[in-house]
This record gives sequence, C-alpha cells and structure tokens, in this order.
Amino acid sequence: MDKTKLKALICNKIWIYQFLSDQNNTVLLYLGTEKNSGFLTLEFLKNGEIEIPTKVGFRPAEYRLWDFDEARQEIIFMNQAGQEQKRAQLPEDAINGMQIINFHGGKKEMLVDVPHNNQLKVESRVLGGRQMFFLPREFFQQSAFRSLSHAGFNVKLLDTSERMDFFNKVYEYVIQHPQLDWLVVSRTGDTAINSLRNDFLLFKSADETLAFDWFSGKRALLIEFLIVVLTENNQRQLNPNDHRSEYEMLKQVLVEKFAGRYEVE
Repeated sequence: MDKTKLKALICNKIWIYQFLSDQNNTVLLYLGTEKNSGFLTLEFLKNGEIEIPTKVGFRPAEYRLWDFDEARQEIIFMNQAGQEQKRAQLPEDAINGMQIINFHGGKKEMLVDVPHNNQLKVESRVLGGRQMFFLPREFFQQSAFRSLSHAGFNVKLLDTSERMDFFNKVYEYVIQHPQLDWLVVSRTGDTAINSLRNDFLLFKSADETLAFDWFSGKRALLIEFLIVVLTENNQRQLNPNDHRSEYEMLKQVLVEKFAGRYEVE
C-alpha cells in the first residue's frame, strides 16, 4: 500500500483511542483532571497533521504529526518537531464494518473508527451558519422553520425519528460539517431553543424524568456524547449478558461519563 491509498483509508474519520485493561475490557482514555475533560480521539489530516476533535485537558505530544513507512507498511506517529514517537499497523477490518489500527508494543493500544459510521467526511466545506437544529422530517412545520431561522439556526431534517438511528444520522451530518458550532437535537419535534451553555450539554426533563429527546451543546462535546452513546449501544446489543434497556444505557453514559458536563432543565 502507498501513502495515497492509506490517506483514503484513515483520513477524514474520527478514530477513538482505546486500550485493553488487565481484564481485557476496552477502556477510553480521558485526558485532564477538570470535570469537562473528554476522552482521546484522533483525526488524521491529509497534510500530515493530527487533530484531536474532542475536548481534552491537554494534547499528548506523541500525536501531533503522522507519516507512512511504505517499506515496513507502518503508520508513524510524531511529535511537533517531527521526531518519531510510536508506530502502528495498517487498519484491519472488524465486526460491523469497524476498522482497528493496532499500535506496536505491549500496552495493547488501538484506534477504532466510530461504529455506525463508515462514510468519509466530505472534502468540501459547506456554506451557511454555525448553528444547526436537527428535526425528524415528520415533525417539520413551516412556522417552526421561520422562527428557528429568525433565531439564527439552520434546520436539518432527518428521515427517521427512531432514537438511535436519529442520533447516528445527527452524528454523520455533524462530523461532515466542521464549521458548525451550536447544535440542538430534537427527536420529537420540540422546537424550543432555550439557553445554550458553553462546555455543557443541556437536556430537558419530561414529567420530572430525564429525557433524551431534546438536547443541545457545542459541537465537540455533542460529538463526544454521540460517539460514546453509539459505541455503548453497539456493545450492549452484542453482549447477551447486558440487560440494560436503551434508556438505562443512555442514563448511565450521561451520569458516569459526563458528570459535571451536563445540566437538566
């Protein structure tokens, strides 16, 4: 494989860093001691740089630049000075269309592309605003469109209202449009905007119960939430011993992984 073909495989995707615990469980790496510190993800850019799409407390020095050793068919990770830090294998196919990049060494580190999303990010940057409101098409009303437009929001209609499919389509769209900033996700047609909070996900309650039908937040944090939810749901469905309901899984993810980074109205 040459570098051009490798770019087509790994660039314009978000890769989640994971490692295997002593119990052979996959573990996300959260970076930082602040409550709003997220887990490590990498994005390979075609110019040889590496971006970290999720909000982390600090940027690891070993994930600044990348290159390809064609002779050894290995991906090279470098610091900002271009000094080699780590090496990894070419991507390998896994279950459900996922791909895994395994690092060399005894730590059992890997990069996993996001489940439920094998589409590459589009190359072109779309025109338009930085605020997006996501709605199922079945709930769309012209009056709501006008009010959201006046509030400075573009509206994206999705052809599903089934929760996980809706979340997945929101994720696919957001990852393809990096110019977006503020996002509102409304699965049941609620077109309220409410107050948007920096560094917080905002959820609504229904009948004094936390609901996952409306939430808002900044792009990086919302991407992180959707990645964790889609990954956890995929593992839940594959594990016959996992008897959590979808709602129980969502609530556990929010409480355990996003403590101090969400509010409920």
